[in-house]
Order: sequence, then structure tokens, then C-alpha cells
Amino acid sequence: MSEEVSLGIDIGTGSTKAGLISGDGTLLAVGRCAHEITEPKPGWSETDPARWLVSTGQAVAKVLTMAEASGITPQVVSIGFSGQMHGVVVADRNGEPQRPAVLWSDQRSQPDLDRLRAALDTVSETDGRTTLATLANPVVAGMAGPSVAALRRDEPDVLRRAAAVMQPKDWVRWQLTGELATDPSDASATLLWHASEDRWSSEAAEVFGVDPAWLPPVLPSATPAGLLRDDMAAKLLLPAGIPVAVGAADTAAALLGAGLVPGET
Repeated sequence: MSEEVSLGIDIGTGSTKAGLISGDGTLLAVGRCAHEITEPKPGWSETDPARWLVSTGQAVAKVLTMAEASGITPQVVSIGFSGQMHGVVVADRNGEPQRPAVLWSDQRSQPDLDRLRAALDTVSETDGRTTLATLANPVVAGMAGPSVAALRRDEPDVLRRAAAVMQPKDWVRWQLTGELATDPSDASATLLWHASEDRWSSEAAEVFGVDPAWLPPVLPSATPAGLLRDDMAAKLLLPAGIPVAVGAADTAAALLGAGLVPGET
């Protein structure tokens, strides 16, 4: 039986999951594939972004096979994303990662936190617009802002080659569509987003050593970010041209999945 379905892809910390969802929201099948987390130094936590692409292909292949084994011939008509939060992928203008991704569990920025908090306090006193409250998050290790500050301290050559800094799901979607974007839920958890004004904070970016030009456009989660490219469609065993939604951070997506509706907090 042929059925039109949506494909959900979740770039998790230790694995990628792919799910097929029917038009009425029923989860039909889930495929999983693990990807490696490395700890090259004490307190560091990294993943090679290329592994996410490999695990995405394997998870999608698994879920398509599972659906067909259950008697469903899935016709994927849309793709959406969720993903682990706070991480940092540094890429050049062609989307090539310049080092392994720094994950949310990474602690390398711990020695910088007092200095960064003090710098943000100074900005608050002089700017009057950006404060710790407007950034809506505590200054802790593993957040994107502090992680970039640590890279600037330890690996300045990497940042000299940077054209974009983004979250894990956003890098994978960039590879699938050729279009770079993020969504408000992931942006708001970077310590670089002015939550009350819905914009990137140039003041916070300066504190953390982030070039504002590196930060991707922010689009609503349900917005189509682009269409599945021919080369990636072949790797995923899917038709080219499927619309790919921007998606959301995993915690925000989980709240929606648990039944939270707009207006409830």
C-alpha cells in the first residue's frame, strides 16, 4: 500500500534517528544509527560532522526498509529536522567543516566563563540593550558562545577560515539542500540571541569573538529551508526536490511532541 508520509530526522548526541509520520501524525516506523563521540582531551566532547551524514543515510535506509516490510510503500513528501542543542560546527563558504563539531557536553570553555560574564556585564552597563536576561540563558560551558570563545583562544586559525558557525542539525540540512538557516529555538540557546527582540545580538557576538557574518538567517521552524538536492537524494534513496523544513531544537520539538500547543508555556 502506497502512503504519503513525512520524514523526520533527528541529529542526536550519540545517534541519528529517522521517523516516518503519516498525514494524521501517526509515527509509522523509526530507524536509528549511532555516531561516534570523541574526547581528544579531558573535558572535550566532539563529533566529526561527516559522521552525521553517514548515520543519516543509514537511519533513513533502515526506516524505509522497515516501512516496506510492514506493507507500506512510503512516498516521502516532506522532510523535517530536530537536533541536539548548543553545539558548534565551524564551516567554510562551501560548507566544509574546519574541525570536528564541539558538542553541548564540551567543557573546554570553563576557564573563560568568569571573564565572559564580566564582559557581558560591562556591555550591559554601556549598551543598555543586551543583558544576561535578554540572552535568556546562563553563561555555562557547552553553550555556543563560550565554545567559540574557547576556539578563538586555542585555535584561531580555524576561525580565520570560518564563513559560518551553526548548530548540528543546521549543518546537515545545509548539506541536503545547499541552503543555510537556523530556527528561533536553536538560535535562542546559543547565548548569541537577543530573546526579547528576536535578533542576533551583535554585542554578545563581540564578547564571544563571533563575527556576526558567520551567523545563519533565522527562519520559522515550519518554513521550507530548501529542496533536497539531486546528489543527496541519491544517497538517501529518495526523490530529489522534496521540501525540507528548517526544523527545531530537540527539546522544543519534544515539547510539541508531548502535546504542548501554541500559547501554553
